Amino acid sequence: PAYNGGPVTGAAKLAEVQNTGTNIMYFAVWLLPNVQSSGTSVAISTTNGRSDSSSHYFIAEVAGLGTAPAADSASPNPKTAAGAAGGTVTTGATGAAAGSSGIVLGGMMEDGVTGWTGPAGWTQVTGSTSTLVGASYQIFSSPGSSYTWSSTGQAAGQWATGAVILDAGGAAPPPPAPAAFVYQMRRMP
Repeated sequence: PAYNGGPVTGAAKLAEVQNTGTNIMYFAVWLLPNVQSSGTSVAISTTNGRSDSSSHYFIAEVAGLGTAPAADSASPNPKTAAGAAGGTVTTGATGAAAGSSGIVLGGMMEDGVTGWTGPAGWTQVTGSTSTLVGASYQIFSSPGSSYTWSSTGQAAGQWATGAVILDAGGAAPPPPAPAAFVYQMRRMP
């Protein structure tokens, strides 16, 4: 994705998954490292995108990840899953985090929801708790844990979900360079 009208050096898609079936659910998380946006607004637009409740974008800005945060070397990382109607929306567990500090990003897009509760211990991204989508994060400060994003209390239709561990760059405190994360979810006809 572009930022302030131009490309972002080091931008990367960290996770991507979509299900198969009648109503295709798509979930992705993008990293835009070392962006200076504090105190400004950020707008998202899509080309040939739908302008209804089928498309959702959430942005979370995080400081303290250094100028070059990267996906952790845990395996599997990212952990994604997708499913047909029914069942529990869950990524399953990522591998154990190798980095000493960082952030874990997770979320979902689903169809035909009657209500859901996000995973315990995860912070919901502001505005992301709706009947169709969820976007959350966890901060970690020691290696060795694995992470699962799951929701409860829903009557799920088609769904796609993912979780990804991002390493802040080792034991030394990183400089306070903000990074933006863009959660992208949509239902494709």
